[in-house]
Amino acid sequence: MSLTSKSPIEKISARPPSDDLTDEQFMSQALVLGHRVRHRCAPNPWVGALVVRRGEIVGQGATQAPGGRHAEIVALDEAADKACDSTVYVTLEPCVHEGRTGPCTEALINAGVNKVVVAILDPDPKMQGRGIAALRASGITVVTGVGKEEADFSLAPYVHHRLTGRSWCVLKVASSLDGRSVAANGESKWITGEASRADSHELRRESQAIVVGSGTALLDAPTLTVRTPGYVGEQPLRVLLDSRGRVRATGPLFTTTLAPTLVFTTKSAPSKVVDDWLAAGAQVETIESGPKGKGVNLETVLGSLGKRGIVQTMFEG
Repeated sequence: MSLTSKSPIEKISARPPSDDLTDEQFMSQALVLGHRVRHRCAPNPWVGALVVRRGEIVGQGATQAPGGRHAEIVALDEAADKACDSTVYVTLEPCVHEGRTGPCTEALINAGVNKVVVAILDPDPKMQGRGIAALRASGITVVTGVGKEEADFSLAPYVHHRLTGRSWCVLKVASSLDGRSVAANGESKWITGEASRADSHELRRESQAIVVGSGTALLDAPTLTVRTPGYVGEQPLRVLLDSRGRVRATGPLFTTTLAPTLVFTTKSAPSKVVDDWLAAGAQVETIESGPKGKGVNLETVLGSLGKRGIVQTMFEG
């Protein structure tokens, strides 16, 4: 899918409103709410929720930043007493475990909700159907699978991270019609237009890490920050793959006041270069080499990023 093609969530947003909404249409609205906040939630899932009573939306919410309220709690708080005998639409199975916030299942039960419609189950080992079971055990009607296709698309990075422990990858490639990404003399030139560059920054905003190799770092001296107009959130972790210590600790990539930097390298990197990276404020992780002794082991990279709570990683070169 190209950056400019419409995703299933964008297609939902473009649908005309209806006076008599179905379960699918209510769920579509919840999916849009969740998808809009995906940049702020990781490593938690970005979830949307609606509270509907007698066909009227009386509460809505989306997941807050880690440590904040879950989507169901935000929606129930807005609905207040109107949540009693309502139907709640939620894009991911409500949580049942104690964490920084209380169980959403308990809040739904205490609110007197009559029915809960869920798009997909939560693959987290703490969940896997336990939330659904708790709701049903309390007498609440639960319907699953409504809006599943769109939820699978929106929450794919989260689901992948929970199932594999590794970060989900997105790849950004800019190339000319003849398949080239640099000029014939090796110089770096902008190939993309203004619209695609804006899309690239949106992908950066949705990712928790941005990766480049040593070749791109040497050629482009990239900053690897989100520069979407008006964006004031946290910057993604900038990741450099440099197995031999080719990149010196200078330039924007090692200006750690802009954003944090992590270097994956191997024992082939000179100790002086590693010391310079550390002195510049970067984190350094020495791992095994890739296949045939080339580069770094990407599976190890993605596993390490996953352990750091990086749900989505963007590879830029």
